[in-house]
Amino acid sequence: MVLPVVFHDLTDVSLCELDDWDGGIGALDTESQIQGLNCLTITYTGAGLRAVNMKSISSAVLTNKNIYGWITVARLAMLETAANGGLRFRVEDGTYFAEWYVSGSDTSPTAGWTCYTCNTAVHPNRHGTAPETDDTNEPNYGAITKVGFRVNLAIKGIVKWDAFRYGTTIGIKRGTSTPGEEATLERIWTVENGGDYKYGVLNKFEGVFFLQGKLLIGSTTDGEDTYFLDKSCVIVFKDAIVPTNFYSITFQGNATTNTKIYFGEKVGGSGTSGLVINAASSGKPFTLTASDINITEYGLYGCTFYQASTVTLQAYSTVKEFLDCSVIKSAEMLPDTGIVKNCTFSGALGRALRMSSISHNISDTKFVNCQTALHIPFSDIVSINNMNFYGNNPYDVEHSVIGTLTINYTNCASPPSGAKVNETGGGSTTIQSSVTLIIRKVKTGTEPTNYVRCSIHKASDMTEIMNKDADVADDQNSTYYKASQSYTTTGISVIIRAREKGYLPFEQTIVIPAGGLDVTAVWIVDPNYQA
Repeated sequence: MVLPVVFHDLTDVSLCELDDWDGGIGALDTESQIQGLNCLTITYTGAGLRAVNMKSISSAVLTNKNIYGWITVARLAMLETAANGGLRFRVEDGTYFAEWYVSGSDTSPTAGWTCYTCNTAVHPNRHGTAPETDDTNEPNYGAITKVGFRVNLAIKGIVKWDAFRYGTTIGIKRGTSTPGEEATLERIWTVENGGDYKYGVLNKFEGVFFLQGKLLIGSTTDGEDTYFLDKSCVIVFKDAIVPTNFYSITFQGNATTNTKIYFGEKVGGSGTSGLVINAASSGKPFTLTASDINITEYGLYGCTFYQASTVTLQAYSTVKEFLDCSVIKSAEMLPDTGIVKNCTFSGALGRALRMSSISHNISDTKFVNCQTALHIPFSDIVSINNMNFYGNNPYDVEHSVIGTLTINYTNCASPPSGAKVNETGGGSTTIQSSVTLIIRKVKTGTEPTNYVRCSIHKASDMTEIMNKDADVADDQNSTYYKASQSYTTTGISVIIRAREKGYLPFEQTIVIPAGGLDVTAVWIVDPNYQA
């Protein structure tokens, strides 16, 4: 048994087990704590901006770090609004200070214990020369010596605080595929919800997980394997005081053992029971990155991504899939050549999906009401299958490099429109229908000893359309092979020929139907053949 392990990058400022904040502000409370045995409490007898509550620390690097602190008040009405800085986090470096307005009577979800946060990369609401001069100076976030908070009160009241830390990340690793031993979000919450480790990065309320930090899944340490499987969960990245590019979910592994990560499950070839991941603010989207090649397997099955920044996958593998997912109001997805199938991209405010090469594995996908549906940054001949475009405005396709791009489409009920191509690289694009021409029930062989050849020519002038060996297993005739070719024209007469040693040549003239050509060769033994 290898149970999941929760890890983080948080550093304690104070766990409030002692009355050791500057000036002895606050009294120990042994009954109201959120973590450990004690918290600190103070009673304010009047309204107004109250004195700062600070904890001195050794000079610490808080550059681009979140400050996390647990606070509860007697009632929300005692705080001023957030705009008036009802609740503020503060740092000092010995010369300068900075304050962020983290909440107030109109924005706090409850008067009860809440972990508030702010990131020092966000410009503070107040800053200047300590202790109170509001000017252009900011502290050196790489050498912070005090961390704390203050309140601006509308009326008198009681404030309690506990467990202040700084950092950015919560993560989980290890676990096995044995039911009950998988790494899950609930495992993180079990640790977070315990009395000893109230980190405050991931919280849960009414079945929804709320994140106000970065999430890591997997281990970069050699020998530490990971098996993560979670289903039917909802994750919301909170509208906290963090930079626009802060929130992320990252899959990671190591080269010496297995890392397998699944959001949802695959049933009968379809993705289902996936995670719903949402950014509460459009200005603070999240990234999901699964590009680490040390990840052995991943599956994003039946997931919904709402207001994501970028979803990044990796090169094609049969055990790395993005199936039956919805990507809504999100930035450009970067799948590399990985599998993207049965997915819907809707409401993208810019590009929805990037196709990295002609060897892409994107199919059976819809683009709905996107500003630009499909971005193709190369010039070549590319085939798409069952890829449909609805209401995209203004563009179905952006071709972003110089040169000629040809898009051959097959089985598209609503193919991309040539009138809705954006040539941002100065190139040109042709979009045309493509069908598949198949000759079945053919053996394989090495010429000339075991002569095998399949060909298709135009009946009108014998222009060659296909001339190749049968080299793909025939899904309808298990002991045979087939030859196939994409072609962009229907309604013309063609001559089909197949030759095989020991049999008379098979030949048929046929008009290519709208859905393509699928012909099964009929073999008659050659009476003149001598083995």
